[in-house]
Amino acid sequence: MKLPLPPVFIAAVLLLVVGLPVAYLAWPAPTPPPVSLSATAIESVRVLRDHQGAPVAENWPTENGALVFFGFTHCADICPTTLIRVRDALNQLEDSGRQPTPTFITLDPERDTMDRLKAYLGFFDPRIRGLAGTSQQIGQIVETWGLYARRVDFDNTYLLDHTTALFLLDNRGELLGVLPGQLEAAELARRIRQLMDGG
Repeated sequence: MKLPLPPVFIAAVLLLVVGLPVAYLAWPAPTPPPVSLSATAIESVRVLRDHQGAPVAENWPTENGALVFFGFTHCADICPTTLIRVRDALNQLEDSGRQPTPTFITLDPERDTMDRLKAYLGFFDPRIRGLAGTSQQIGQIVETWGLYARRVDFDNTYLLDHTTALFLLDNRGELLGVLPGQLEAAELARRIRQLMDGG
């Protein structure tokens, strides 16, 4: 007699099947990240709103700088993994005085509403600030930040293949470094500390 498969197992298999096409494409995305950011790139973020509905400050990034990364809430694997690593890296940096504001910018303005971003990011870490804008605003960010973002239609819906790197900025908006999204938390924390110390 065959026992029925547990629902959790079935859900895990479905998630894997959905996630594999994008994981294959997006790890890493084909376009290398930039080595510097223009004033226009920084301004393109300042016109967005965060997941609380508040406008991004005109002096963004603020005192602690920012750790910026891009994604979308329907992402099956890459984005959740990166969010967990960012959370764990921040925990390791708590006593160092080197904690840039983690900033998640959605590349999917059609589906990622403020409420969805708030619920999604709150699941990982309330310190992560989610930013969203119109399709035109997000398109400008993709262009000025030199990102790769491509829609992949899949089974009556769509996913996104996109840049997975993390961008570390100081409080003046200067790019301190671009970090691979695949770094484990301990190495990510080490490199953030090193870059913020001027290393």
